[in-house]
Amino acid sequence: PALTLADRFGCRVTGITISDVGLSRARVAARDRGLDDRVDFQWADAMANGQPDASYDRAWVMESSHLMDNKQALIGEVARVLRPGGRVGLCDIIAHSPFGTGEIMKHGRDLLLLDRVFGRARMETFVEYERLAVDAGLHWHSAEDMTAATLPTFAAWRANADTHRDAVVELIGVDGLDEFVRASQVLADCWKSGKLGYGMIVATKP
Repeated sequence: PALTLADRFGCRVTGITISDVGLSRARVAARDRGLDDRVDFQWADAMANGQPDASYDRAWVMESSHLMDNKQALIGEVARVLRPGGRVGLCDIIAHSPFGTGEIMKHGRDLLLLDRVFGRARMETFVEYERLAVDAGLHWHSAEDMTAATLPTFAAWRANADTHRDAVVELIGVDGLDEFVRASQVLADCWKSGKLGYGMIVATKP
């Protein structure tokens, strides 16, 4: 996505990640596409990113906030590095309603499966993200529920895993593939039940 932004809009992009493998692959991809003069990939934690104050016109949190425990720190850092008039977009899994204790106990096995396959996650509602944005001094712009549009993602994941079964098994084993397929179905069920979904949030810095 960072390379696409730089290529399509001619902008400079800084991409951050805490994945050493992801960082290495991103830098190779930027070099291969001749964009390493405009796209800088760095190892950094989005909850304490180390970037200068008021140094960016745009910030994009792409499908990663659910893996960050301290959402307040994340949104606070975004607000800090944006210039006045800057805008942030956040795209990720959204909780349509918080999981109660009873639901956690009932669906505990499925939730543990999601943790093993996709990483330990904590989803927030649109309402909570709005509160965090306002508390960080941002102006809440919009929230778009994209749950219905993203539901086919999980069937596509399973089909893709089946198409490339041998390669996937070589990477993560038969048990890993089985858990991935089952976890994808769990997410699809969460989408269909209305418990979880996908959303895009936009806020601006005054």
